[in-house]
Amino acid sequence: MIYENGHQISGPIVNQSRLFYALRDHGHDIQILCLFHDSSPIHDSCRENGFSTSRFPAGKYTHETLPWILEAIKVFEPDVFISDWIALGGFAARWIRSAGIPTIGGLRSDDGYFWAMMQTFARYDSGPWALSGVFCVSRELESKLTKNISLHTRTSFIPSGVPFPKVVPKKNPPIRMAYIGRIENRQKQILETASAMCMAALEIPGTTGVLIGNGPEEGSVRNLIKKKGCQNIIQMGGLVAPGDIQEQLSDANVIVLLSDYEGTPGALMDGMACGLVPVCMNSPGGIRGLVENNKTGLFVKDRGNSFLEAIRSLDGSPDTLQRLSRNAREHIRSDFTLEQTVTRWEQFCNSLLVDAGPRKPIKIPRHFHLPKQHPNMFGFDFRPPSKLDYLKGRCRVALGAIKRTLFCRN
Repeated sequence: MIYENGHQISGPIVNQSRLFYALRDHGHDIQILCLFHDSSPIHDSCRENGFSTSRFPAGKYTHETLPWILEAIKVFEPDVFISDWIALGGFAARWIRSAGIPTIGGLRSDDGYFWAMMQTFARYDSGPWALSGVFCVSRELESKLTKNISLHTRTSFIPSGVPFPKVVPKKNPPIRMAYIGRIENRQKQILETASAMCMAALEIPGTTGVLIGNGPEEGSVRNLIKKKGCQNIIQMGGLVAPGDIQEQLSDANVIVLLSDYEGTPGALMDGMACGLVPVCMNSPGGIRGLVENNKTGLFVKDRGNSFLEAIRSLDGSPDTLQRLSRNAREHIRSDFTLEQTVTRWEQFCNSLLVDAGPRKPIKIPRHFHLPKQHPNMFGFDFRPPSKLDYLKGRCRVALGAIKRTLFCRN
């Protein structure tokens, strides 16, 4: 399952679209179920390239979306169902697993939404809602999950993986910084990141930067760059197609990621595969599996002076820049290539298939009795108001009308 919101590109959708083609190249038959707002360019491209696909509008009530998922599974008859990070797929997985099809969810980040997913579909008290398996994009996330995991759910460390270019340009000063990802503030702290890049470019002669991606804070970032007088040295690179990301990074020599939290960020892996030196906050999630300070990159303590000094140190020492660049590439080659990710997926799916029960027809219930709605599963699990909630709402409306009438009389 995938989720698309028009031409907004997120890390998961980049990683998923690469994986689809890599799995197909290994002889696997892939069906893509897409929930979408506005439009679905990745889904449409996959359909044009011969994948089996289906799409359904996002934002519908959960009980309206579940029959679409189950009907699609019933027709395609997969060996394995991967709901990934889509909560609605997690709910549908109950009936899919009952039909003898292993179900797999994804733990992609260290934030409230993903832990709400794990609490609902993978915790020790998940009961019949437990998934067959969960793939974790970092070993740190997997370790946290296994402390309270269901006896019926297995885990596997499967980072997203990136293509690995055979040859990249040698990295020399001056520093050319790149940020790639969502232009948003909640997780990425993009305004402070842009400010840090501006500071470094103004303080260190010859230093430049580019922010690649799109998102809700694009206008704010442009205004910030203009306000600081950095229009000629910090650029907005805009939206880049998944297949063009590494080409866009080839001229840079530093990849910047100053998020509050992450999974194992694909953008960082793309940069490291191209020989860019990561300069990052030591955030929770999977960054620590990629960056070893002063070996495969640099950790900074803040988005201010610590970041500035890290960029200055790389600019002042070509040997250090080249050493970290070589080590970053080697780290990706050893454990984080797309080919290795495909192998891990094959091994995990095969291990779950060994333990799967006998295949049965998928039963689509007339009424879906779902677990209690989790408040952090925002944006995906929509429920119609209960009769009690409806009556409470009507009472509030009536009470408001009475108050307004009394106020007007007075």
